Amino acid sequence: VSFLAIQSFRDSTMVQSQGEVNGLADISAQMVDRFLQDRISDAAVIGQRRVLRTESTAFTEKQQVLNELQTTYKDIYSDLLLVDGTGKYLAGTSANTRAEYANAEWLQGALSAQGVHIEYRQSVDLKQPVIVASIALRDNNRTIGVVMARMPASILDRMLDGVTKGFAERGLNGSYPYIV
Repeated sequence: VSFLAIQSFRDSTMVQSQGEVNGLADISAQMVDRFLQDRISDAAVIGQRRVLRTESTAFTEKQQVLNELQTTYKDIYSDLLLVDGTGKYLAGTSANTRAEYANAEWLQGALSAQGVHIEYRQSVDLKQPVIVASIALRDNNRTIGVVMARMPASILDRMLDGVTKGFAERGLNGSYPYIV
């Protein structure tokens, strides 16, 4: 009889723990989804800035707008970058830039996307994992350029810190929270 009681207690505890884990997973997924949706909205708003969308605008004006945007979004984005339709550097807020980005994955993704392109990748310039939100700037179906907003992937770690602690309290350490 005591074996059955122990077995029943273990089964009910596991069901309760699984429910808690599922609840944490749902909360985590909603947080990450909301965060990424906000970044997509940011990129779309940045892409609507007339100064960035006008080819004849001087470099200094484009640079000033990117600097202002960087200040506004400083807690999220590590840098902003503007390239022309071929990937040639036009303006940016980082010292870690190249003269051209024609072969950059984020550029190809933005050029082929109908809206905002978002991806998680290893940055060649920063040499760390990043999340990139980019959008092609178009005028009458002609690509004028692409604006890219880059944030360190560690932003997800900070965001999910409480969730990972909750998983760890239940003995679910390592990458388990991210997989869930």
